[in-house]
Amino acid sequence: MVAFGAAFMISLNWSIDVRFFPIVAMVAGLFFGGFASLQTVMEVRQKSGILSIDTEDRTKYRGDIYFLLALCATIVTAMILGQKIALTLFVLTFLLRWGGYALKQSFIYTTIFWAILVLFYDRLLDTFWLASVVGDFVSEIPRNLTWKFLFF
Repeated sequence: MVAFGAAFMISLNWSIDVRFFPIVAMVAGLFFGGFASLQTVMEVRQKSGILSIDTEDRTKYRGDIYFLLALCATIVTAMILGQKIALTLFVLTFLLRWGGYALKQSFIYTTIFWAILVLFYDRLLDTFWLASVVGDFVSEIPRNLTWKFLFF
């Protein structure tokens, strides 16, 4: 929720066309994040009356926390490596960790996801991708790199 609030505060100085996405994401994120947090607290209080958690719930909540940490890592990775790489790594992690897929299946599905991301969203829809640290560095290389759109 802090990230959504920070995105909103940063976007206040931008033009309305550019700031529209962070505002919409912030409102939706705060709503769903608050709803999920409230639901979790209500579940815990209903089961025990106090905030003590039994072993089965600890395992479930630990998995939830790992998932949220993976989302946070995806945001940080997107800022450093770029959104295409970060989203692809998140899909691979999700399929391996929470999807229960084998390594070969996960790589196949992740490759399909990456192809859809690059070919459909980048080439057909011309989606605006935020600049990343590595992407900026690659764009400064004087050679004509026609392949850099695949990753950055």
